Amino acid sequence: TKVFNKYDLLDDVEIKAQTDDDKDEDDEKDDEKDAEADKAGEKSSTVNKHDSSEGTKPTSTRFGFGSSFGSFCSSKLLCIFFTFFVLGCTGVARSSYGYMVRPWSLLRAAPLLFVSQSTAHDLNCGASVALDANALGPLDPSWPGAKWLQMVHGTPDRAWKSFFDASMLQLGSLDREGKQLATMSTYACCFNYAAGASVTDGLLVEFGTWAGGSMRCFAAGIQQTGHPNRAIGFDAFKAGFIGSNAAKLRGTRWWDPKKTDYEMKDLDLLPIYNFNVQDVYPTVRAQRVNFREHREVDSKLSGTTVDVFITDAAKSAAPLAQDIGAVAPYLRPGSILVFADFFFTNTVDSPPAVNQVLFVFGQLVSSGMLRLLGLTGSYGYFLLMRGVSRDSVSRLMHQWELKAKIGAVCKNATVASIKAMSSLLPETPKRYSDKIIPKLRRACRQ
Repeated sequence: TKVFNKYDLLDDVEIKAQTDDDKDEDDEKDDEKDAEADKAGEKSSTVNKHDSSEGTKPTSTRFGFGSSFGSFCSSKLLCIFFTFFVLGCTGVARSSYGYMVRPWSLLRAAPLLFVSQSTAHDLNCGASVALDANALGPLDPSWPGAKWLQMVHGTPDRAWKSFFDASMLQLGSLDREGKQLATMSTYACCFNYAAGASVTDGLLVEFGTWAGGSMRCFAAGIQQTGHPNRAIGFDAFKAGFIGSNAAKLRGTRWWDPKKTDYEMKDLDLLPIYNFNVQDVYPTVRAQRVNFREHREVDSKLSGTTVDVFITDAAKSAAPLAQDIGAVAPYLRPGSILVFADFFFTNTVDSPPAVNQVLFVFGQLVSSGMLRLLGLTGSYGYFLLMRGVSRDSVSRLMHQWELKAKIGAVCKNATVASIKAMSSLLPETPKRYSDKIIPKLRRACRQ
């Protein structure tokens, strides 16, 4: 999660806000990270540097969560925990990466696939909340979004909840050797894992993947589906490509204390990305391209379908529309769209024309294109209700810029945003009621 636009496409409002936001964003996401993962270690390490996703040999053992939850092991310590927890109930299958424990029969007997009637998800994924599984009516069961709702509304017993929550914390905060990950989104690992596990016939694509901290959770979910070569991260893969990002490596094995922040900015992140993800998903791929250039995106995605799309690069309406437009030809009805910086507190009260929350609810949701699935921290999860094109997304953005300053339009978008968030739970999570909603109400006054 970097700054407003990874490829120098900042508009005037964003340029003005960027300097102040760099520090605020670090503070905000550090707070979220510290609340969930307080285990860190520092150790220098090197990996083989190259521009493909092959070369970092996966070494950890991966454990299956059954037909709903996937195969991974985020640290040797967690593998031991997994073994004692499930070994008595399962068979052990030998794989090329170690022993793979797959508790298929136990989990198929457990109520993990039954849809609950509550509005909150039943797994305790921090302050995460998801739409009631039946709120949208009957959905095509082949839709990735339908699968996501089914998974986050699983109702395992307390022991399995504790098991799953602990494993998500480990997966999202520690690397294969139990060292601190370069990530600001540990809190989102549960929902991100479910998104990866929802991939069916298509790909999972992330713009702004950086060092692979969030991709680790998405990719671990894909691993349990048995589908190889389905995850692609797009980035410049340069530590300091944007502002103060290089400093986010502090506390990880990759930080060199002998170097200054400025000297660290040229660090190549691609080997780090591979190291962070390949142990949970050996066939993850990376593309070092400008994802704001349609020709470059087309050269990598031509002929494919995208089941899950994530942008961790947009913090305002225009860049968000650009990112959606870039992948629009490859999306399908039922695709999951994940906006990693959607509820970013430093921009949620920005002027209506550039406010991505108001743009999404006032234009994309109101037009029937998207529906809110869930939220956690700064992340927003949406279901694509119909096919879209680059032209249609561009038109929606242009229309929003023209009408956003109309008082009634802005007010309606604000009400729709708050109503959507509030509908997820009878009582809106404190982060949103105390920070997000008050700021949204101020946006229309600008």
